Amino acid sequence: VLAGVGAFLYARLGESLRDQLDESLEVRAEALSTLVAEGADLGPSLRVSEDDEGFTQVLGRDGSVVATSPSVGADPLATPNELRRALAAPLFLRRDGVAGLEDEPARLLLTPAAGADGPLVLLVGAALSLAEFGSMQGVRP
Repeated sequence: VLAGVGAFLYARLGESLRDQLDESLEVRAEALSTLVAEGADLGPSLRVSEDDEGFTQVLGRDGSVVATSPSVGADPLATPNELRRALAAPLFLRRDGVAGLEDEPARLLLTPAAGADGPLVLLVGAALSLAEFGSMQGVRP
């Protein structure tokens, strides 16, 4: 009985962590979307606060990296299929490892945005601690 209760609580904790992280990613994506809509010059390098384990990329429809956080480098973090899906509707993903973050696991949100030169995909993400990642293993993306 105790093992069953423990498994249930572990699963609920994972869902709660995922929900909180997803809300945080949505807020960041909305803020970035506002900057893009206002035509702000993002420059090639997007900065996030040093105490934030987050990262961001702005991707063109063709997968080109328009702007990126220095921590994740210049290669796109989304596949062409993921970009196509994200152009239609927001998409949450989990990565077991992200290059540039010492292959730490991460949670990503890809969301469509209207850029001055056409559609874009905004990618916001956050590294997961090992504890968060472990508790989210059984939770669907």
